[in-house]
Amino acid sequence: MLYERLHRLLTSFGARPTAIDPDTHDRLMACVSHLPHVLANLLVAQASGLVGAEGSPRLPAVGPSFRDATRVAGANSAIWTDIYISNADALIAGMDQLAARLAAVRAALVSGDAPAVTAWNEPRPRRPRGPARRGASPAARCTSCAPRFPTARGSSPTSPWRSAARA
Repeated sequence: MLYERLHRLLTSFGARPTAIDPDTHDRLMACVSHLPHVLANLLVAQASGLVGAEGSPRLPAVGPSFRDATRVAGANSAIWTDIYISNADALIAGMDQLAARLAAVRAALVSGDAPAVTAWNEPRPRRPRGPARRGASPAARCTSCAPRFPTARGSSPTSPWRSAARA
C-alpha cells in the first residue's frame, strides 16, 4: 500500500521509478554516482599536483573535457565521506573493475596496439549518453556497469577548476 502511494506520487512528478533489489541499487549507485565523484577528485588532485609546484591554486583555462569530468570534485566531504563508507563494498568492487580496464588500456598503449586502443575508445554498439536518452537506464550510460545491469532503470558545481575552466 505504501509502496503504491509512493510510486504514484513520484510518477505524478514525471519520474519513472523502478524497484530494484538493494544489492543492485548499491552496485549501480557505486558505478554511476559514487565512482564518478572519486574519479573527479583524483583528477583534480593529479592536475593540481602539476600546477601546484608553481604555487598556482588554479589551472589555466582548460577544455570542456576536464571541466565536465571534474564538475563534482570538491563536493561536501561530510556527506560524501558517509556515502563512500556506507557503500564501500560496492564502491571498491567498481574501483577494482575500473582498475582492470585501465590496466588493459595501459597495456595497449605500452605495446602500441592501435587497433586495441581504437576498439576500447569506440565500443560497439555506441550508446548515447546523458539527457539525450530520456528515460534510459543509468546503467546504459555506464559502460562498465551495462553488462551487469541490463534492466535497471533509473552536485553542486563546486570544482576548484570551475571558474578557471570558464575563462
